[in-house]
Amino acid sequence: MKKILTLSAALTLGALMLAGCPKAPDAVTDAGNKVGDAAANAGNKMSGAAADMGNKMGDAGKKMGAAVAGAVPSVDAVKSAIMGESDLKDAKINVAIKDSKVVLTGQVKSDALKTKAGECVTKVAPGVTVQNMILVK
Repeated sequence: MKKILTLSAALTLGALMLAGCPKAPDAVTDAGNKVGDAAANAGNKMSGAAADMGNKMGDAGKKMGAAVAGAVPSVDAVKSAIMGESDLKDAKINVAIKDSKVVLTGQVKSDALKTKAGECVTKVAPGVTVQNMILVK
């Protein structure tokens, strides 16, 4: 930042010199070119640093998202999700957590309802392993 301010001051001084001395245009042009090059270089460095920071933050966010995606939900959270579905609220479905998996047991009237119960788990905890052992009767 100091370099940019110093170069800006040099450009201003050069412009003043140009106004007072008709033989100075080449020197002022050179100074102006140097100021422009230095400003462009500083901008490129700042842009690169910002891009690096953005990439690092993005990577950290992906890691955190992956950790959350694989998190095992509570039994109560899964039961609430299942009971929140009107066509599953009367179903006899048991929920257990075993070896970092959600295990569903019980019975329902159709394959579609069995599938829907499993989908309730993935809505609560995307990426968690579901062992759907519900019987269709």
